[in-house]
Amino acid sequence: MVPSVFVVLESLPLSPTGKVDRRALPSSDGPVPATVTSFAPPADELELKLKKTWERVLSKSSIGRQRQFL
Repeated sequence: MVPSVFVVLESLPLSPTGKVDRRALPSSDGPVPATVTSFAPPADELELKLKKTWERVLSKSSIGRQRQFL
């Protein structure tokens, strides 16, 4: 599984006992990067055939070259 968003931190927030304080972590509900939502059409005939196959198998439409199957 690949995360859809990365949040860069200088350091992890720690609890008084030295464990990671998960409740103090920032939310990752921010804007989605453009690369995740942009559509890249097939570049050649092979990619077009693969696109059609994946769309049929996954019952999805508009599958581009950079599509993440989430």
